[in-house]
Parts: sequence; C-alpha cells; structure tokens
Amino acid sequence: MEKTLPLYLGPSVIGSVVCNEESATVSLTAKTYATIDGICRAYVRGVDGNLLIGVLSPDGSAFTAEKRISKTSLSDSGLSFDGITYAYAQMTSERSEPDTTQWRKLGHLPDILTKDVAVCALAKSTDVLADSSFSPTKLAVPLLTGRPFPRPDIMCLLTPREINGTLYGVLGISKSGNPVRI
Repeated sequence: MEKTLPLYLGPSVIGSVVCNEESATVSLTAKTYATIDGICRAYVRGVDGNLLIGVLSPDGSAFTAEKRISKTSLSDSGLSFDGITYAYAQMTSERSEPDTTQWRKLGHLPDILTKDVAVCALAKSTDVLADSSFSPTKLAVPLLTGRPFPRPDIMCLLTPREINGTLYGVLGISKSGNPVRI
C-alpha cells in the first residue's frame, strides 16, 4: 500500500513524502525541489508520535531523504502506517548560542573514537575538532559548502554550531564510542 503526503515547511508545501507499506517494513521517501540553504530535516507525524526520516540532501536537481523502518520500530515510535497523517520539514538555524566548549584539533585518535566506523571516519577527516576533555565526548566537523561531507549517513545526528566563525556539525560520542545526537 502507498500514500503520498505533502511536505510542509512552515505553512508552505515544499515537496512530498511517499510512504510505502511492505510486508514487514515501511519505507519513507521525502523529496523537494525547493532550494535549501542549511540543514533541513524531514519528519512524519501521527497522533502519538513523530519520526525523523533524515536530512534532506542534494540528489540531482532535488533534495531527498529516505528511511526504511520495520513496522515494530515504527510502532515503538508511536506510529503506524495508517497513523502517519502529516509530513513536515524543519530548518536548523545556522546561528546558535555561543559554544563554551574548549575545542582542539585531534593530535592522535583516542581509543573511544575507533570503536564505531562512522565516528572513526569523521575523526580522521581534516579540520575536525574534539572537546578538550581527556576523553572526547563531542566531535565538531566543519560543514563546508562545495565539499562532500565525510559520512552523510550520520548527518541527521549533527547539531549545527558556530565555532570561531565557522559552521560545524557537532556530534556526541557515547561511553561505548557510538555517535549520538546532542
């Protein structure tokens, strides 16, 4: 079964979300041809919950985000296929509160940053900052236009933050070394 919902950004329709129900999974595909400046996340909503589809990222002439989720996980989010009634996008402001964390460039890769493949790839990329604590709990990756992001699969976990006049995506690192949204 398939249904298409308009994708709202504020009061404006900027695209659509196609919801496709299969035997054990639901796939969600958000698409917009609107110009997006900054980080924009697509969500679906129902009576009992919201679900992040992902960050709308360039795909040819459109911006898209896709998510495939099991019906059990969808239910754990407070949604069902029939209960998905609304789709919306949310822009993240490029300007945020001043960051008081003491950031530094990584001289070497601490063990905590080698446990997850995505975190390790980000930590090895150029111009990444880590918090100044003995064992990093946050990474800051520059969000530069015209340059591919080293791990687009975890962009939805980033929180934009300006550090020393540059826009970074900040990512939390759990005690087990996994990426987390902060």
